[in-house]
Amino acid sequence: MYSEISLPALFGHFIALLHNPNNISTEAAKVGAYIEDEAIEKLAQMLGYGKGQATGHFTSGGTVANIEALWRARYRVDHFISLGCWLNLNTTEKLSVVQAAHMGWERYNSYLDQYQIPENELRKYSAVANSPWQVMAVYQKAFAINYSGPVVLVPNSKHYSWMKGVSLLGLGEEAFWPVNLDRNGILDINDLKKKIEKANSESRPVMMVVSVGGTTELGEFDPIHLVQDVLDSYLKTLRLDIWHHVDAAYGGYFCSMIGDTESDVDDVVMQALGAIGRVNSVTLDPHKLGYVPYACGAIIVRDLLNYRVSAFDAKYIQSPDHSVDRWMKTLEGSRSASGATATWMTGHTIGFDNNGYGKILKRTIAGRNKIKDLMKESNSLVKVLEVPGLNLLSLSFIGESKSLKQVNQQTAKLVEKINESNRFIVSKTFLKRPEYEELIQSAAKDWNLEVDDSGLVLLRLTVMNPFFLNKESNADYPAEFTQLVRELSVNLSGN
Repeated sequence: MYSEISLPALFGHFIALLHNPNNISTEAAKVGAYIEDEAIEKLAQMLGYGKGQATGHFTSGGTVANIEALWRARYRVDHFISLGCWLNLNTTEKLSVVQAAHMGWERYNSYLDQYQIPENELRKYSAVANSPWQVMAVYQKAFAINYSGPVVLVPNSKHYSWMKGVSLLGLGEEAFWPVNLDRNGILDINDLKKKIEKANSESRPVMMVVSVGGTTELGEFDPIHLVQDVLDSYLKTLRLDIWHHVDAAYGGYFCSMIGDTESDVDDVVMQALGAIGRVNSVTLDPHKLGYVPYACGAIIVRDLLNYRVSAFDAKYIQSPDHSVDRWMKTLEGSRSASGATATWMTGHTIGFDNNGYGKILKRTIAGRNKIKDLMKESNSLVKVLEVPGLNLLSLSFIGESKSLKQVNQQTAKLVEKINESNRFIVSKTFLKRPEYEELIQSAAKDWNLEVDDSGLVLLRLTVMNPFFLNKESNADYPAEFTQLVRELSVNLSGN
């Protein structure tokens, strides 16, 4: 998932490198910190957040941004449970641990005002301020349960950073609850509901529900709109405020296509894109479809309340403007301004709407669709995996085989031969069972294959270059690529 970078991004990156500001504070980055603020606001508006409402900051990449979101989700769950302990032990209010953990910031602040509770008084009940083992006895007394901790619900198409985050925050591997995928390889809404109900019945708060906006394997979008509808229903009926994060590290920039009535984007995907502005937080990677130099990620949250997290002081850092200075509330200390400046430049020149990035990404989808159509027309040996992958395309070398295991071997060999040609470079991915069980069974049925292997090997194309459909030269890359694949697959079939 990489391509050439844009000239505006390159210029912005160079300018920041020459000045070498540290966005740790406005003292060290008199301009960089303000550029970051403006760039975040532009990205937030692209995602659908209201002007002037959302906030966030740039990170070194999507992994850190995802962990930043988890950190904030843990912060609020810990605060809510701590307040629940105080209420249950000191008032006639009686909340279950699930009710307490999902009370939301509005009710939290209301309780503080109603009972005139100094927030610092809650530290004695905090599993973060103290050790989690130290407060278990307190939780048992306050909620009359043996507390097992919160869970994180992430679809089986997850990025590896989520396991890292759960581990780093000390939640325990068992707190990672994968949500099943449906036959299209995206989050199964019914299984999500089952997992939430299971967590509620076991007195385990749902710290976060994650949807994926552009999966690493196939480029697919989870039904973000349906996930948020489910969470909205829990808030309305049971007053359970559950954090929803969208890992849109790859696909978030497709929000620039919203409003384009002539796009080739599937209606369900467009609904998912349109719902991102309803969620608590989003991860973006401008160094992917933003065509910005490495390393550049971003965490964006819908308002200042959702941005709240543990603050750490350092007397040697001066903060002339706390509204812009983020060093107290970021996982990373020193942060380069290069990613923010590069993104800021692209926002002001290319634009984060359907007349800017929307047009660029529309061309990448068209490039993917051109290959797909040519492959179907000219090569009966290689099959297309039919999923709405936007600008990702996945192929399988079926040939005359009826065995999934043999097909996997053939596909892996085809990938190897294409890369050896030195004309095109393709990647290979592996969809594992049981994570992708329904999709694999569906594809095997369509291709008349016996499922006799542990997963599905795919030849994977990420069409990120908007000039793949080149009008300025005689090169016809889609035709050249499909011709190469046809020749290689025919030769391999003969062997």
